[in-house]
Parts: sequence; C-alpha cells; structure tokens
Amino acid sequence: MQTLKADPAIATHVRRLGGRVVAKEIRNRLVSRSTEVGLRCDLHDLPSLREAAIPLTLGPCTGPFEGFADELERTAGADYGRVLRRMRLHEVGVRTLHVARNEHGQAVYVQWLITPDDRAALDEVAADFWPPLGDRDVLLEFAYTFTPFRGMGVMADGMGRLLRVATDQGAATAYTYVSVDNIASLRGCARVGFVLDHMRDTAVRIGIRRSYVRHPTPRERDQWLAATAPRT
Repeated sequence: MQTLKADPAIATHVRRLGGRVVAKEIRNRLVSRSTEVGLRCDLHDLPSLREAAIPLTLGPCTGPFEGFADELERTAGADYGRVLRRMRLHEVGVRTLHVARNEHGQAVYVQWLITPDDRAALDEVAADFWPPLGDRDVLLEFAYTFTPFRGMGVMADGMGRLLRVATDQGAATAYTYVSVDNIASLRGCARVGFVLDHMRDTAVRIGIRRSYVRHPTPRERDQWLAATAPRT
C-alpha cells in the first residue's frame, strides 16, 4: 500500500502565514462579502510621470523570475500570502508580468498588464471576476511593492510607466480594482490618472462565489473624492 506524503512546503506556508491569516482565508473562502472600487484611466490623457525616490526601469518578464522567492524569505503574514499568489500566477502561465528594477537590477515593484488575449489564462487561475475587456482595453492588476522599497513612491512610478507601455501597445483605456478601504492604493491610482468608474461586489457562500458590477452610490462617490483629495 502506497503511503501518501504531504508536501513539506504546505507546512512552511502555514507557519509563515500564521494562524490568524490562515483562519481569515478559510472564512473568506466559505462565507464573505467584499466591495472593490473599479477605476478607469484614459490613456490619451495621462498626467506627468511621478518618479520614485530611486531611479527605476520597467520591462516585461516572460521567463523565470527570482524576485518572488527572495521576497518570501523576507515576509510573513498577509504579505507572504500576497507574494505566494503572484508567484503562482507567473508560474502557471499568466505571462504579462512587468517588473520595475532599480539601478542595481533589484526587483522593486511588479504588476500585470492584462490584454483581452491574456484573459483566458488569467480566468483559469484567479478566482476574481473581471468584466469583459474591449479590443483596446487593458487591466492592470496584482500590483506589489517589495518590502525594502516601500515609502519611496514606487507604486506611482511603476504604474505610471506601465500605463505608458499600454499606450505604446495601442490600448486606449485601462482598468484596475482596489479594495474600498485601501486608501493608500486609491490615492496612488488617482495620482497616475485613474478615476472612479464602477463598483464590484463579491459574495461567497459555502465556497460559491458570485460577483457583479454596479454604479457607485452618491456616498461612495463622496468617499472616493475624500480619499483622493489633495492633502493640505
């Protein structure tokens, strides 16, 4: 009789994630409700690029990428889970990853530039729901700033550069999604040209996920304006 062996990586992942994060993830997969802000960016009317405190270059990464494994060694808890998810996306073939690097070649920031041709690969491995993309639409998702480079304005620089990549490829409109309570990311997206477009509600009940998009309520529009207003 063959003995089944557990993957030793699973025990490592559970330990590094921590009991609280694991319990929350299990609850969210069984019963949960969430709302994300759907943002739109007109690629023909981009604001000036907001450069980070360190010089960056941005390019596509279609082959092996060492950055996620390095980041797993530095992180724990929720960040560890975010990195695991992005590593899986890249490993299973969602090959539209773009990486911003500093002058020493270190990975600083990553984000996926999803075109209509990339949607099939994305939908096979990601549980989230995204509305269909038009011929000249793109989706920017799964942004991540590596921990040694946070607080340096990296997100605005990296995303701003990625929007210009999309423009050069012929796209006209970009979309992205941000949790309603992630004020820092909402502000970062607003700085590079995103505006409020719609809301995405997701409900999970006994593991069955249902999502739909809708217009923002007047209160949600006010919250967007308050979250992204210039600070005095």
